[in-house]
Amino acid sequence: MKRIGLFLLVMVVGVFGAWAQSDTLTIAPDETVEGELTVEQPFNYYQLTASAGDLLGITLRSGDFDAYLVLTDSTGEVVAEDDDSGGRLDAMIRIEIPADDTYTIAATSFRAHRSEGQMSAGGAYVLTVERLTDVISDQPTDDDSVFAPFIVYGDVVSGTIAEGETASEYLFSASAGDLVTVTLRSTDFDAYLLLQDENGNTLTEDDDSAGSLDSLISDFEIRQSGVYRLVATSFGAVRGFTPGTGDYTLSLEVASASDEPPVMSDDFSLNYGDFIEGRLTRIDPTLDYRLEGAAGDVVVITLRSNDFDAYLEMFDSSGELVTFDDDSAGGLDSRIGPYALPADDVYTVRVNSYGNVIRGDAGVGLFTLEVESIELGELIAGETINDVLSPRDNFAAYRLTGEAGQIIIIDFETDDMSVYASLAGNGLEIFAYPGETDMLGPATLPADGDYVLMISTFGAQYDIEYTITLRDVAAQSIAYDTPTTSNFDESPINVFTFAAQAGDMVNVRVDSGGAVDTTLVLNAPGGWRVAFDDMSGPGFDPELYNIYLPEDGDYTLVVATNITGDNADYTLLIERDGVRELDVAPQIIRLDSNRINDFVIFDATAGQTVRLTVRKIGGDRFNEPFIDVRQGDEVIASNMIGQVESLTMTFTVPEDGRVLVEAYNYYGTAILELALEDAG
Repeated sequence: MKRIGLFLLVMVVGVFGAWAQSDTLTIAPDETVEGELTVEQPFNYYQLTASAGDLLGITLRSGDFDAYLVLTDSTGEVVAEDDDSGGRLDAMIRIEIPADDTYTIAATSFRAHRSEGQMSAGGAYVLTVERLTDVISDQPTDDDSVFAPFIVYGDVVSGTIAEGETASEYLFSASAGDLVTVTLRSTDFDAYLLLQDENGNTLTEDDDSAGSLDSLISDFEIRQSGVYRLVATSFGAVRGFTPGTGDYTLSLEVASASDEPPVMSDDFSLNYGDFIEGRLTRIDPTLDYRLEGAAGDVVVITLRSNDFDAYLEMFDSSGELVTFDDDSAGGLDSRIGPYALPADDVYTVRVNSYGNVIRGDAGVGLFTLEVESIELGELIAGETINDVLSPRDNFAAYRLTGEAGQIIIIDFETDDMSVYASLAGNGLEIFAYPGETDMLGPATLPADGDYVLMISTFGAQYDIEYTITLRDVAAQSIAYDTPTTSNFDESPINVFTFAAQAGDMVNVRVDSGGAVDTTLVLNAPGGWRVAFDDMSGPGFDPELYNIYLPEDGDYTLVVATNITGDNADYTLLIERDGVRELDVAPQIIRLDSNRINDFVIFDATAGQTVRLTVRKIGGDRFNEPFIDVRQGDEVIASNMIGQVESLTMTFTVPEDGRVLVEAYNYYGTAILELALEDAG
């Protein structure tokens, strides 16, 4: 069993609390009720009193939406759930009741269940609870029934999802301990694959792990001997979009769980230079290894797998997460480092999968884990380093020794768009992403000590040349609403600092009257880029408009020439502007390559439930911007807009005070309209 998701619990006791208390719905065996789902109420709940040993069939039918059923006991444990076992898009649970209890039936749509209420499908439905004589032999007999053919290990079958259909189903017998691999391929539609038990409960599922738009469930470990169901369908059908149709092939293979990979350390310890092979399974979806290291050791830990999307985490001996990585080794492989260990300690290196971290859907299969301790090159102010990344050596690392308060810029030149850079240490962590690697910084070093500069690539296919130069920078302090005049007599880059508070909204203008071609960069106190502009102002001078400052501290402004040797006087002015407040009126956010993120705010009280609606009103059609809602350091809601025109997020604010809504989009353009309403 599993415990019902946090969202459903919140929905029961929170958003739908008032409804559940005022309109308690009940249903009994051999009873049929009618109901309706709406956008405001995507879940309906029914209490069912049943005794141990009762054989019950629970069916949810609708001509308006893809039905989904969840049955939980009085503690919130999920006893059973189902999507399409009732035939076509109807849901059916056939179960022997395990104990005397008052159970809860959640009647909902597959769309609402998968999105945890962020999206919904509405319409009328009929819910039936009937007594059965046998949960296996009592098959549905209406015209909507789906009878699936049996296949066996080694079979490769071809099939077609015809117009008007959404899926094909197959049954197979499996023994406890079998490691099952299923592949679904189609050139006609975006494949989606589900593996279910005989009651229709989904055990695992996959979209694109076989590459391209094909699906792969790899080395799924069967817990109990019995009959299992495979559902071959399309991404569109699962997500509630237009279902895919066309031809497909489905293959079913098995390996023994005893076929363990070689060489796994009995005590799960790691030493520098180790190369380890291992396997993640459903029983062991993560593996932890101990690594003893000394302060200042620079480590590189690489996790690779052809079977799952690799994810690496490192914890100190107190259990605190110190660093992590998803895809830095290229493809879906992970690499931590070069990372300077902060203290003498015994660290835990956790082998994990991205699906397990994000969705609780653990990846399984073989992996390799490699750990190295490396020597760093020295980065000295004023010196230029020319070096090469290659397919074999696709990263390089350098040590920078600095002092607290020192402002540095690292000039970075390369012709390859896959190269990126990062500088980390003593609480500082800044990045230059592919296509933005001309300059890292300016950054103010927070403490005396060593910092690590890493140069890497997402996957070098050939040798990539690069050049780096470290420069100390003298910054000029400026203030709001005070014009400052400067030029490029001494340097092609001028750096300015100003003090600001979280929530300040600013406009920044460079005015040369068109006499010199400049760029303008605004960096946060931690050194990361807030905004950039080249020619948005009058006379093609740069201008930043309506920029939200997310934290207290000293910000840096960088004014640089676009053309070597270009020089003229210019005036720099920074003005404090009004704050865009969602609780006053809907707000528009525009994102492009110059501004990848933007902010709006609203004030709320502790316990207030609000509904945020985000609509795409312009920009690139296939962009999928992200929305984060934060109060202080706590993220209280987060979601990707995806391939839809609008997104609705309902959440409860934990504390009195200001709430920040951030939209970000790393590539392309997006114009978003955000609106807020009280949902209490």
